[in-house]
Amino acid sequence: FNPVMCENIPLDESRNEKLDQLQLEGLKYIERNEEKMKKLAKILSQEKTTLQKINDWIKLKTDMYEGLPFFSKL
Repeated sequence: FNPVMCENIPLDESRNEKLDQLQLEGLKYIERNEEKMKKLAKILSQEKTTLQKINDWIKLKTDMYEGLPFFSKL
């Protein structure tokens, strides 16, 4: 998900017209990508299998040790 905005608006913008523009563009993006959003919601709400949980744990540990062999840090 990477919406294309019609102009770059800074994160600290506070003008109501710019905030309204961002909101409108966001709503249009959601409408155009409704099926993708539904698919994402379905995927994110699924329970992970035990194997997926183990794979996630191994990846987390590997990332924590910056690519060093996993078993060397057990």
